Parts: sequence; C-alpha cells; structure tokens
Amino acid sequence: MGQYGDAAGFSCMGGKLLATTEAGYMITPHEEVYWKAAMGGQHMGRSPEGGFPDALRPYVDSLVYTYRLNPVNAVLLTEQVAKIDEENEARRVNVSTFRAAMEGVQSVSFPTYPEGDFPTYHMVTMNYRPELTGVRRETYVQALRAEGISIGPYVPAPISQWSRLRWQEYDGPKVMWTETLRRSGIDYARQEVPHCEHKVAHSLEMSWNYIDVDEDAMDRLAAAFEKVEDNLDALRGWERSR
Repeated sequence: MGQYGDAAGFSCMGGKLLATTEAGYMITPHEEVYWKAAMGGQHMGRSPEGGFPDALRPYVDSLVYTYRLNPVNAVLLTEQVAKIDEENEARRVNVSTFRAAMEGVQSVSFPTYPEGDFPTYHMVTMNYRPELTGVRRETYVQALRAEGISIGPYVPAPISQWSRLRWQEYDGPKVMWTETLRRSGIDYARQEVPHCEHKVAHSLEMSWNYIDVDEDAMDRLAAAFEKVEDNLDALRGWERSR
C-alpha cells in the first residue's frame, strides 16, 4: 500500500477502509520526506516529537498548519487496523460474488486487474455502456436509485481541469498552491488525458462497506441491475416523452 512514488496520502473519513470521523495519514519510505512533512505540525511552544532532526529545528515556529490527529481518531484508527485484513478480504469476496451475479448484465462493464493485484474496495467502480442501452447515464442512475441502489458518477472531471488548478482564470479564494502554480507557469488543463476523460464520462461508483460476507445482499444488488436492464425500452420511452 502506498509504495508508488516518494509519498502517499490516505483519507480516513467514514467511508474508507480505515474509517474514523475525519482524518488522514501519509506514508513514505524516506525519512527526510517524513520529517519535512512533520514540519507542518512542529510548533515552537511544544517539544518536537522524538527523533526530530537538529537540522530542521531552526525552522520550527508558530507558522504551522497544526495538522495533528486528535486522540479519539487515533484510538479509532488503531482499533480499525486490528481488523482491516479480515474486512478487506470480506470486501473482496463480496465483489467477486457480485460480479459473478452480474455476468448477464450488459449495461455496465467492470475493470480488469493484472494477475497478482488484489484491490481493496471502499468503492466499486464500473463503466456505463450507453451505446448498448440507448439511454443516458443519468436516466440509468435514476432507475437504479428507484430500486434502492446508491450509485452514481463520483468524479465530475479530470483533476487537471478543476478550476482551482487553472490559475490563469481562477477568481475564487486562493489556496496554498495558487501562487506556486502561477510562478511555475504550469497549465495542467493543457495536458491531454483522453483515457481519464473517457472514464469520467462513463464511470459509475457504489460505496462498498460490505465488511461481512453476504451472498444474499450481492444477489439483491445484481437483481436490481437486471430489473433495470429488462426495462430499458420503458426508459427509452420515458426519455422520448420528456
């Protein structure tokens, strides 16, 4: 986990694998990266944590973000760590059961993973196939929600196109990276990301907090998709009438 790159950050909000109230953590294989990140919480009025490098002590002051984990979340996290392997395996079993039950559903497709990869699921993602259904993704989502399925597209656009990264035209409240982007001259919006754009345009996600193996629940989920697919003609007629 988090072995790609020099550092990785993880969220611990309620829907994640390690869930608390609101929290997050960073992991890195580099001690130098760790301590530079820790500078965000090293206030001069408090003793720096053990092992803090002497070379960084002259830079400790009160101009910090003070991103410190509160004790309640710390306890929740340690308790969650003790059972995360068991819960992750149950999530995988449920995904496998669900995908098998969805074998006959043509409206959506699922990603494939390289041999040896074992995803952990706080969400299940799939791609909608409008060329086969003949209805808009929004209509398909409404029909599934009417069957009690909490589903929908999650990411509205590739991150490179988000307004707070487009410093040339952004007129909202400044954030910590606005000036850095301006000085660098980087224009992320000019980057071509066709596969990402395709995924965003077709993606559907479901939260996946099924931490106990439940074959019946997976069959019920699949049955809702089957029902919607069996009624695509009615959905097409509904769209034409609007």
